[in-house]
Amino acid sequence: MELICVKSKMTSINGKAVSLLDVLACVVIEEGQNYINLGYNVKVLLRDFRYIDIKRTTFIRINMNIPNEFGSVFGIDDLESDLTLSVKGRTKGKGFTGAMKRYGFSGLSASHGVSLAHRSLGAIGSRQDPGRVWKGKKMAGRKGNIIVCLKSVRIAMINRFTKRIAVYGSIPGGINNILHIQQRK
Repeated sequence: MELICVKSKMTSINGKAVSLLDVLACVVIEEGQNYINLGYNVKVLLRDFRYIDIKRTTFIRINMNIPNEFGSVFGIDDLESDLTLSVKGRTKGKGFTGAMKRYGFSGLSASHGVSLAHRSLGAIGSRQDPGRVWKGKKMAGRKGNIIVCLKSVRIAMINRFTKRIAVYGSIPGGINNILHIQQRK
């Protein structure tokens, strides 16, 4: 079973940090032999669900027996609190960053002889052989804004009345980030 959630905020329960996730109303708009197409609206939570004006769709491969008839709504009623989740989301983007911020390099020394190159990368190539820069060299570039999947995330609490899930730890992305949650066995 897959749910689409919005990260609302972080808080603590019994001294442990938890992330609160609001479940969105997801409707099956297309069904196939081993896939379904879910439609959702970011502004319609599952507790406010009367009708849904579909703004976005997502494609999900299924390999187990879940309700996938046209118009069926996915909810958290089938979610069990003793199982773990797999959470997939997009991380925060940090923009174009240097090598020190991107990879945690220490930089060059700040003593005599280093002229305005304290935060630079240093030498990037070898000698005449190979005479080029190796592929995959850690250099400055864009940091973040990638899709990350966290596995074995434990559920702290499920509130079926407010349609909110609390999971232990931090979740990728900022507030109002779209997350895809799958139940793991």
